[in-house]
Amino acid sequence: KISGMIPASMRIALVNDVGEGGGTERYLSSLAALLAGKGHTPLLLTGTPAPCAGGQVFPALADDHPSSEGLASVRRALGAFHPDGILLNNLRSPRMMQELMGLACTACFLHTSGYLCPGGAKFWRSSGLPCEVPYSSRCLVYAWTRQCAPRSPIPWLSAYRRTGDFLEI
Repeated sequence: KISGMIPASMRIALVNDVGEGGGTERYLSSLAALLAGKGHTPLLLTGTPAPCAGGQVFPALADDHPSSEGLASVRRALGAFHPDGILLNNLRSPRMMQELMGLACTACFLHTSGYLCPGGAKFWRSSGLPCEVPYSSRCLVYAWTRQCAPRSPIPWLSAYRRTGDFLEI
């Protein structure tokens, strides 16, 4: 047990890309209630309205390519809150993650393999078996030869580039 190292009351920002009421949103809603019950002050920020969690809505959090204005609005909200810690969940933009990571002690949770795999699943679509290929140019070849990604090249190339950006963080 760690005693005396954790402040009795912390300001913790819980940041998520969407608030549609799925598993991550329910988790964050429960976590906010648990933190508040322990005397901490949670702040929930989402990219879309969160019916199960409440919180403040910032559309830039749900954007793959947020504008500078969108980034600044989230930074201002967090700056006004003065968090002791930030818990980032499923942000769609590597740029947004990098911006927010510098504001306080930060933990990033990626609840999907879409950040590690341009195809989004880390499974071969044809067989359903797990893919053991690390992110590389081989992903480009396999997208066509093994159909592990959608056949439309423009969204897939964008996902490939985004995966590379996340892996650089």
